[in-house]
Amino acid sequence: MFHARPVVTQAFMLINIVVFAVSVAMGDGFITGDVDFESGLLIDGAANGFAIDEAGEWWRIITSGFMHYGLIHLAFNAYALYLLGRFTEQMFGSMRMWVIFGIAGIAGSAASAAHGAGIISVGASGAIFGLLGAFLVGLRALRGRVPEGWRR
Repeated sequence: MFHARPVVTQAFMLINIVVFAVSVAMGDGFITGDVDFESGLLIDGAANGFAIDEAGEWWRIITSGFMHYGLIHLAFNAYALYLLGRFTEQMFGSMRMWVIFGIAGIAGSAASAAHGAGIISVGASGAIFGLLGAFLVGLRALRGRVPEGWRR
């Protein structure tokens, strides 16, 4: 029932870090991102209702989930992904973890972009909340069969 190493969690963490490094190398801020509509996060692939609906740039729903608004945003999301991702992946397996993260991330980015045309949205928070939901459902299903290490 419990799978060994959380490789998908580690891969998603690495992707987030690499995308952040590339964004900084392209001129985005290290401490805070650049939300200018002509440059910065929007050019790099952030979700934006206008760009998605009017310009048809649906790929932004995926790319925005791997982008972050500065180092602190990245650090908090990476830490949450580390905590929730490894347990969720061990509970459900690598393939299901990938699916949960992907669907929740797309849903979160789409919901954020639908909130308003003028909003720029980045981050893995939607995917992380999806992992939290899956983890809580898994804990409920286990009912007392949680490994000792998890309880500590």
